[in-house]
Amino acid sequence: METQIIALNKELLSYQEAYYSGNPIVADSEYDQKERQLLTLVKLHPEFAHTATVLFNVGASKDTAGRILHNRPMKSIENNYTFDSALKACSPYGQYVLVEPKRDGISASILYKHGVLVQAVTRGNGEAGEDMTLQVKACKFIPQVLNAGPVDTLEVRGELVISNSEFARINSELEANGLPLHSNPRNLVSGSMKKRDVSELSNRKIEFVPWDMFSPDDDNILPDSSFIRMSMLTDMGFVKYEGFFVDTISANVEEIIKNILRMNEESDIIADGVVIKADSHEIRNKLNYGTKFSKFQHCYKPQNLSAETEVLDIEWGTGRQGKITPVLLITPTEVGGSIVSRITGNNITWMKELDVKIHSKISFVKSGDTIPMVTEVLDNSEATPIVIPTTCPKCNTPVSIKNDTGIEILLCENSSCSGKAAETFYYVGHRDTLEIDNLGAEMSKYLVNNNITNLADLFEFSNNHLTTSKDQFKNLGFYSGANTVKLVKSLQDAKTRDWDKWIAALSIPFIGHTLGERIAMDLNLQPDDMFNLCDEFLNISVGQIEGLGPVKYNTLLEWAALPQNRLLCDRLSKAGVTPTPITNKEPIMGDLSNITFCITGTFKGTFGTRPVITEKLEALGAKSVPAVTKTCNLLIVGENAGSKLEKAAKLGIKIVDETWLAEVL
Repeated sequence: METQIIALNKELLSYQEAYYSGNPIVADSEYDQKERQLLTLVKLHPEFAHTATVLFNVGASKDTAGRILHNRPMKSIENNYTFDSALKACSPYGQYVLVEPKRDGISASILYKHGVLVQAVTRGNGEAGEDMTLQVKACKFIPQVLNAGPVDTLEVRGELVISNSEFARINSELEANGLPLHSNPRNLVSGSMKKRDVSELSNRKIEFVPWDMFSPDDDNILPDSSFIRMSMLTDMGFVKYEGFFVDTISANVEEIIKNILRMNEESDIIADGVVIKADSHEIRNKLNYGTKFSKFQHCYKPQNLSAETEVLDIEWGTGRQGKITPVLLITPTEVGGSIVSRITGNNITWMKELDVKIHSKISFVKSGDTIPMVTEVLDNSEATPIVIPTTCPKCNTPVSIKNDTGIEILLCENSSCSGKAAETFYYVGHRDTLEIDNLGAEMSKYLVNNNITNLADLFEFSNNHLTTSKDQFKNLGFYSGANTVKLVKSLQDAKTRDWDKWIAALSIPFIGHTLGERIAMDLNLQPDDMFNLCDEFLNISVGQIEGLGPVKYNTLLEWAALPQNRLLCDRLSKAGVTPTPITNKEPIMGDLSNITFCITGTFKGTFGTRPVITEKLEALGAKSVPAVTKTCNLLIVGENAGSKLEKAAKLGIKIVDETWLAEVL
């Protein structure tokens, strides 16, 4: 088929050359018929689309710097920082507006000709942008050939983004290979789109979130409503439009915006505000563009709230991995309707760089629900130096100082520290670690108050109370006897969780789930290895395990050399803890190699969000596609499924829900 496409493309190029030289050799109708034939072949075999160069000749104009001129300006969006100003800015937009998350990515304009992706351009200066067609073509999660289109030439604008989970995966791989990490998802996308070698892009989940669509040639054929246009894009193969169609007269616009802000906080893709825009393209064309901003849209960004105050004292807290962090006690100050009396101090390096002291006059910022933090020291004329603790504030154990990539960290290495215990219990109770029922924050605090201060204490407590009834637990002072019975039973089940989860549960500084899995696999840890785990760690050689760099390696060896940690592992072994080896897991590759799936709707259950589910299924050998087509043989449906469900039903494609996911995953 590739040979046929190349031959037909060559034939059409010869027709073009003859036409533009003034000596046409075929009629226009014959040329159009040949071009449609080539287009059909490319749609059936998109893997050979790059050879059909005649379809990609878009004839784009360029500015003096060689950048590609936009068919329409791509101006910036003006920000509003209060709701009243944001609502006032809507007044010229007409009765109907769109309200959508403002994704934090790289703005791009993608041009399709006869349904085939032919050009991709950055926003640039708003008038012209840089060509990144090759880069976008290498991204497998961006539609290369559209399912259908109402016009021959279609331009889709949107945001190139990487999810937080994909960003974490890429950074984890870089860390394992000792390479520099990316600072944030947006910079990762930007850097990816500048790569000359595009082979790496196919392994990165760079997605395209559309926010506008028009035709440079036949825009009057498209509906006036932008919401309808965005819905059409979903049918063409793009991700479902995220925005809401709002009647500003009858709807509570403020509540809708607040809902989107809440959704932004929970989303796997970063959003830094809410965009409000006119729905009508007729109104948009009348409002047009200013020198810098589009006049038919704006962005609402709740302003960070700041204030000035004085540092009264420093309080030191101990976390689950023994990190001792400062908390600044300040003169109670009202910010955004609430009283702030405590501010994070992050770490001692950060405090030294800002020169924060007792009685420093400071400015601080409170953004949304995040912990307030210092932005500047204003006056130190009456300040006194901070005394950095030499012993743990909770258990008085001498502290050590670790230097982690230039940041000094204070550590308490006492495995029975009461300050570490409550946070440790809450952490290990989570389903991503040991998955222990009813080991929440309140239960953790109660256990610590009753001198249960490490994991060995916890599992010995479970062994000692296997037959204790809920009434007996109530008599012992537990606030819920029934919950404590469930806790005891769940602790028994947790004894055989996988080794990677158990290594994470031990709360070794700088060692988490990912590195714990590599350690468990490399050491081939077996169920009975808990009692000699410290010896196993001490036998690890430098550079033996990927991701275990010098700081983490030394910290792990120091942890294993401490007598209290050796005693902890010995007690856990005697309490019946026998973790499951990683090597005993069932092989996962290839199990679903015959499945080509599309996923639609919202998933909030056990298996995570759509990107997480997609990643898990791909690990099992399944192939994901962005749209429902004849090549797709499975549609996975969540809540509020869109048009893909109807289309799959028409094509006779098998439709499944979370019940199927439960069986497979």
